[in-house]
Amino acid sequence: MNILYLISCLKQGKGGHYYSLKTTADEMNKTNRVFIASIGTDVSPVFKNMQNYFPITTRFPTYESVRKIISIVKENNIDVIHSFDDNADFFARITSNITKVPALLTKCGGPIPKKYYPKTRTLVVFSLEDMHYFNKSRKHQRTNLLHIPNRVCATEQDQIAIKELKKGIDPEATILLRISRFSKLHKKSIMDSINIVKCLRKDGLKVSLLVIGTKDSDVYEEIIKQAPIYVKIVTDDKYTVNASRLINIADVVVGTGRGAMEAAIQGCALLAPVEGLSMPVLVTKDNIETFLEYNFSSRTVVHGISLEAEYLRVKNILTNQKMLSNMKNFIRCYAEKHFNIFEVRDKYETIYKECPPCELNIIDSIIHYYYTSKPYLSKLIRRFKS
Repeated sequence: MNILYLISCLKQGKGGHYYSLKTTADEMNKTNRVFIASIGTDVSPVFKNMQNYFPITTRFPTYESVRKIISIVKENNIDVIHSFDDNADFFARITSNITKVPALLTKCGGPIPKKYYPKTRTLVVFSLEDMHYFNKSRKHQRTNLLHIPNRVCATEQDQIAIKELKKGIDPEATILLRISRFSKLHKKSIMDSINIVKCLRKDGLKVSLLVIGTKDSDVYEEIIKQAPIYVKIVTDDKYTVNASRLINIADVVVGTGRGAMEAAIQGCALLAPVEGLSMPVLVTKDNIETFLEYNFSSRTVVHGISLEAEYLRVKNILTNQKMLSNMKNFIRCYAEKHFNIFEVRDKYETIYKECPPCELNIIDSIIHYYYTSKPYLSKLIRRFKS
């Protein structure tokens, strides 16, 4: 089977869903021919060294962009187009309408849609939160909804880069790691991480926080001003690209979304942010299913917890090596069973074989084009003003 994965790239092209696509593509490429195309104003560094990667750059979505995708589809006898965001899906649906090649869309994460979300015949969602939403959506009653949680694989660790990053960190300190873009969406998780490290140090524990991520907004400036000396912040592309190769620098990882799963499959103890608390909580056998329901997002609601009790749980595990080791073993075993990409290869192949072409819906396509064009237009306006 020849598979085309499609994703939009309007900023730095290094977010979690780029790695979700890459992991899926790498696994499917073992038994199929895989092609990747990114479309937008920029080129993603995640795919630049991969074979059969087609970066399509454009300042604004036009038919010329669609024509290039159609050429890729025809020249490579593509059997199915799989988009990893709704902007990319606009180009996929038009291509599918013209070529009659089946197409599907994955909503990788993020909050439930507040306004528009495109009609599609086949939709994969990572979280039960999204599954519940689309099941109730009148617009998507004819959509084939599929819940397939985000999948990862163990990443070979870069010991040289890890050694470099340890410089300037207290060698006796327990290292907490947060890998995250400095964006409004991720601000809470970063601040929660800083909060818990402050409290742990106040209670006499030797802990340091390492935050690795790209600058995505003014949030970086806010955080850098508030970060204590024992918080090390790294934004260099040398470390932010494929940052999962650095996970083993840490004893404990504060994770959301894909990052939580990557840490889990490496066997790290895992903390995750929750709604209503200003510190992340320990992920355990009692709450991991709840976190998975929300794709380990900051929107996760865990009932019957208190800040004091959850903080004490984290403090206890950091001062008891046996408890820490047991927690790491549990997380690793759970991740191997539930997060490993290998477990869903056959499922995706079945979906691809059964997936139909997109329906022609002129009104929804026009609305879809409007929402797809908005980020391009915003970028053009910013460039004009500067």
